[in-house]
Amino acid sequence: MYSGIDVVDIERFSDRIEANAALMQRLFSADELNSCKGALPSLAARFCAKEAALKVLGQADVVARATCFGSGDSAGCAAEVSGLDDGAGVAGLNFRDIEVTSRPGQAPQMRLHGQVAAWARRLGLHSWRVSLAHDKVAMAQVWASGGPAEGCKVSSHDATLARYLLKPEADSHKYSRGVVRIIAGSQRFPGAGLLCVAGASHSGVGMIRLNAPERVENLVLAAHPQIVPDGPVLTGACDALVLGPGLDAQKADWEALAQLLENTPAVIDASALEPVCALVKEGKLRLRAHHILTPHDGELARCLNLFAGTDTDKTTGEIARKLADKADKPLGKFAFEISSALQRRIQGAQQLAALTGACVLAKGNRTVVVDAKAQVRTLPAATPWLATAGSGDVLAGLMGGLLALNVRAGAGSGGGVDAQGRGAPAASAAALAPEIAQLAARLHALAGQLAAEATGPKPAEVTAPKASGATGPKSAGAVVAHPITATEIAAAIPNAWALYSSAAAN
Repeated sequence: MYSGIDVVDIERFSDRIEANAALMQRLFSADELNSCKGALPSLAARFCAKEAALKVLGQADVVARATCFGSGDSAGCAAEVSGLDDGAGVAGLNFRDIEVTSRPGQAPQMRLHGQVAAWARRLGLHSWRVSLAHDKVAMAQVWASGGPAEGCKVSSHDATLARYLLKPEADSHKYSRGVVRIIAGSQRFPGAGLLCVAGASHSGVGMIRLNAPERVENLVLAAHPQIVPDGPVLTGACDALVLGPGLDAQKADWEALAQLLENTPAVIDASALEPVCALVKEGKLRLRAHHILTPHDGELARCLNLFAGTDTDKTTGEIARKLADKADKPLGKFAFEISSALQRRIQGAQQLAALTGACVLAKGNRTVVVDAKAQVRTLPAATPWLATAGSGDVLAGLMGGLLALNVRAGAGSGGGVDAQGRGAPAASAAALAPEIAQLAARLHALAGQLAAEATGPKPAEVTAPKASGATGPKSAGAVVAHPITATEIAAAIPNAWALYSSAAAN
């Protein structure tokens, strides 16, 4: 079951329509116009449904422009609507091919036509349902069941991301496949190092170096004897770095780590986030576009607070406060915790990227990636079963491995390479960071979905969980997902890799 949600300010929508009357014919079918009798609130709700349907179809990265970057009020949740000016829709899809009609005494019905219908068929999505509301703002939520590989949705952008799933060539060797250095784990959190290595092991990277306490090394070596334990020694070439999962931040040599980070593409996660941001604020470290910060909402708020300081930058401080505030009230007829959480996450990620110069992957049910140029990508909703201890450690390792693999591929085709097949990262590492961040998050989400549904029952009928204050429709033959562990997520990555690359290629 997949869902999308959208909201638009009715007054703003009406102003657009009045300014360009031809939009009515471009946005809505004759049947829609007839069923609404020209009522703009009803038409605005149907426009929301079209946008929500496009989000379900995996176009979240494109329709991020329709997400609010404003003050947090209901009007701000759709300050701009992509495609409204010309009715062209998103990625060449026509809004009229998404049709929402209703008859007296009947629930609204959604029908797909043309290229949109073809796109849905490619994704395996069917049984579309829609819920509409229009009071002060117009709102819509859309559900669709199905999808390839029991939850693998692919879009045109996914096909682009899949090219970074590099397969070995006949003359490949461990150095040509990249070296990732992982600095993770501690006496208190030894498992974080193990899970991070597990994620990296399934990335396709050629070699994994590990810097960790002896207890962590022994634990990792028992499960992954192929890794190279370096103890406290930070010398030795690597193409990318993973820093932070389970790390004892108080004992870490941050001066040495700052020197290593300065010119090395890196994934900065968990315990390393606040110390690294503190170094940036103090001018002791310069982050670049090839660095990826991976905070969840709480970590994002704390990092922003570091920059806010006592001489509070009002914007930074306010965004941090909103991120930390869990007491949001519903808006209108829907509970918009999802929408408001996404809004805060985007704002926070944009602010942190601007303050640090790094790429930011802000984790959540709707993960957000903001690159160093402030470009925003929002990813489709992931399975809630990913909310389990160690899941983020697996993601960090997978991301670091993919980053090292692709940095090495870029360096091998244009960078300086020494006799051992090692070389400095290519300049393209900056462009790689947001792509690899998205790819890792998508693979991680699919692995979680596969793990959660691996042995789950398939009853004849199941009711979808509540989303945004509404109960979803019933779907015949749906899979009931079940609790999973981070170890199971890591183990599912190879299948996720195969399914994702295959689906994106078709």
